[in-house]
Amino acid sequence: MPPCVGARQHASPKIARNLLGQAALTPYHRAEHRREVRSRMGHGFLGIAEAAEYLGMSQRWMYRDSRRYGIPRYYFGGRLKFKVDDLERWARQQRVA
Repeated sequence: MPPCVGARQHASPKIARNLLGQAALTPYHRAEHRREVRSRMGHGFLGIAEAAEYLGMSQRWMYRDSRRYGIPRYYFGGRLKFKVDDLERWARQQRVA
């Protein structure tokens, strides 16, 4: 199935493809991506789109399920924000032995 319009092309052939043919980050690449975003953002806040990309989740999941799964959320001027440190801490807690 050809990739969707606007799908990012990754150099690594080990990147999996989701059902739509878009590149889906493997756990290794997701962690690498989180380190890259963290180095760019420092200890600041991310909006919905950036936080969803950081965790490899959809924006809808971030709006709907982040509270249920215990991800700390902040509202600034009516906009939902997530602190990078909180997302990193939450991701580490999700580790399965």
